[in-house]
Amino acid sequence: MADRIPATLIDNHDVADCHALTVETLTCEMSHKYNEFSTTYGVLQMVGRSSSLSLVFAAFLLSGASVGTIQPAWGAGDAPVAEGSLAEVVVTARKREERLIDVPISVQAFSEAELKASGATDLKSLQATAGFEFLPMVGTAAAGRTFGALTFRGLAPDVGAAYENSGSLFIDGVFVSAGLGSVNTADLERVEVLKGPQNAFFGRSTFGGAINFITRNPPKDFQGHLNASTDNRGSRNVDLSLGGPLWGDKVTGRLLLLSTHKAGEYTASDGGKLGEENTQSITATLYATPTDKLWIRLRSHYQQDDDSAAAIGYIPGNSSCVGQVFSGQTGTGVAEQYALTRPYICGSVPRLGSAGTLIDANTALPPSIIGPLHNTLGDPFIDSAPSLNHSGLRRNVFRIALQAGYTLPHDVDWAFNIGYNRANSVSVWDLDRAPVNNFMNIQPLLSNDLTADMRLSTSKSKRLRGLLGASYFSAVLRFSQIDLNAAFGSTAFVLNTGNYNDNHSSVPAVYGSLEYDLLDQLTLTGDLRYQTDKITDFKRLGAGQLTDKTSKLMPRVILSYKPIRDTNIYASWAKGVQPLTVNNGYAGASALARTYLQTIIPGISDYSVPPELTNFEVGIKQRLFEGRFEYALVAYQAKWAHRTTNTFVFNPDSCVGQPTNTAACPLPLSGLGATFANDATIKGLEFTSNALITNKWNAGLNLTWTHARWTNYYNANFGSWTAPVVVGNPPVRKFDGNTIARQPDLTGSLTMTFRDRLNDAWNWYVRGDMRYTGKMYSDDLNIIQSD
Repeated sequence: MADRIPATLIDNHDVADCHALTVETLTCEMSHKYNEFSTTYGVLQMVGRSSSLSLVFAAFLLSGASVGTIQPAWGAGDAPVAEGSLAEVVVTARKREERLIDVPISVQAFSEAELKASGATDLKSLQATAGFEFLPMVGTAAAGRTFGALTFRGLAPDVGAAYENSGSLFIDGVFVSAGLGSVNTADLERVEVLKGPQNAFFGRSTFGGAINFITRNPPKDFQGHLNASTDNRGSRNVDLSLGGPLWGDKVTGRLLLLSTHKAGEYTASDGGKLGEENTQSITATLYATPTDKLWIRLRSHYQQDDDSAAAIGYIPGNSSCVGQVFSGQTGTGVAEQYALTRPYICGSVPRLGSAGTLIDANTALPPSIIGPLHNTLGDPFIDSAPSLNHSGLRRNVFRIALQAGYTLPHDVDWAFNIGYNRANSVSVWDLDRAPVNNFMNIQPLLSNDLTADMRLSTSKSKRLRGLLGASYFSAVLRFSQIDLNAAFGSTAFVLNTGNYNDNHSSVPAVYGSLEYDLLDQLTLTGDLRYQTDKITDFKRLGAGQLTDKTSKLMPRVILSYKPIRDTNIYASWAKGVQPLTVNNGYAGASALARTYLQTIIPGISDYSVPPELTNFEVGIKQRLFEGRFEYALVAYQAKWAHRTTNTFVFNPDSCVGQPTNTAACPLPLSGLGATFANDATIKGLEFTSNALITNKWNAGLNLTWTHARWTNYYNANFGSWTAPVVVGNPPVRKFDGNTIARQPDLTGSLTMTFRDRLNDAWNWYVRGDMRYTGKMYSDDLNIIQSD
């Protein structure tokens, strides 16, 4: 079997989310967001206050343009017609309320009304206007909504677990460790998208950025909302909420019921659906204000996801690279010309419908899968996962969070936040994403985590202001894999000894911020987090455990100059770090296999070196023309050290047909995954703007230019595909200077919304969105790219 390579992503009008599965093939997860006619027939809302009840009906969404959610001018979640200036946005990006323009970091905020107008219901649909990338598929793991990775500023992860990503999702400040792709926006007051290192306030896995979903408080008056939508493919979404006072004006409550169905884009050749997604959830929120100085909030959420196999395109390699020569370096850094030794694709990703491309997979479950799904093989995790009787995903999610705040004397604020998440799932998928019966995989994934945070902050009106906090985070991530390798002649499922993780982490931390007005217009801010990251990994079948610990300081220094109220010019320097990561394949390998891996990846060990980011940023934010126009322009440069790179290592080609786990062929039949470290430099420009062209018509423009290049990139797996042009020269192992995969140099989006009043009680709007994505490479080898 050909060597697999790290995950890759291409996104264009015909083929979306492409990944190189082997050196001969690409797979592409399909999305119709940009290329299919879609009509929303009804966003139906009921908004009530006291005893009055009004019905709201919204008409059509056509190719991204919507003709109106009509709703009462006084209704909750209302998008009122602007009167003379853009609304000023208040955010909590630095754990305190501030005007958006006053926050000296790159941040965008989206209100509930903006989310509804844009049709953004999850991370994948929000990314179009928020300037980040959400990768639904990483590597050869299950696609669809099983995993998911957040990418900011080209800091693309190569490993799929949430705690290994460069950006993270939070709900009310509580980290979300699993199920990112199915987190819905139905219950949100606003979304804050923060770019650049956010470790000082948000902790691990945020050195590229963070997204905070801020949910709504229950209303003080009785209100009911019913939203319903459908489209021409049969997708439908319904959410119903009821809220109001429970005990005078001291306690209010809200209940939200949600059901979503995304229709499958394709039908597999064996009759199974591809791309179908289903979610049902219930959310309850209580909000209490016992006194004028104290508030308490409790929110709980339960959700079930039930998806078919993902819509996957299989694109075989061809002879388009024959005769072409490429540049790389030997293991010692000497420049070397090479050619590919196996079929690949040179140039652009083939368009859907061209020769050899199809959307298909094995979805029918073989009879031999029944026993393993009922744990006849003794898998340690599958009994705790939901039951599954089809290809795809089943997941159960439970979240609960308690927050409180109290105003102490001298305007000192005390805040407390504790949250717990549990997400257990099981996936069944076709690894090679083709209708040929080669491989089928079962993967249970169990995740739970606890976040606790407490902080004190002084009055914002003082010349010297401060914040002091302490946090504790603990998480358990467990997954395993069961494989049917029919391509190798297997007829029964077996436990995958290399793809296994039982990870327990604990992260206590203290953090603080000091802000001092050097002059009336000049402010110096210092943020600092000190944390200890300890992880313990238990090996399969009681074979012992591994433990490691690292302590890190994560500073950020900001100088902000405000010559006038609505102008903010700032410069910042920050350092961020990612968590420790166990090198699962190596740590769990036999002595023979470990020796062989050391010859392939020099310096490999049980744990990868924690990636670090050093970021320098300058920016300007302004509101002009009496608040009718606002913009932010940011320039940054980041040094990314020890980026975790994943590779899959197989036995030598001479082992085909030979016994494995021997001295000559030391690896298992299915190979082993391993990680190692590389370095990159990234610089870029970000421009965001919003303009009130008339009192009824506003437009938003976002442009991003990113220059992401490897300064040190070693990949023996890539090297195994190549042969030096000069016979006898050392093999190519390094690809320094290559562009980081899945990161286009240029992206942009344009949105326009026209709002007007139908009468004194009703509004309507029409909305249009357009997004541009430039060329990007499918993988770090830099041979195939999207248009």
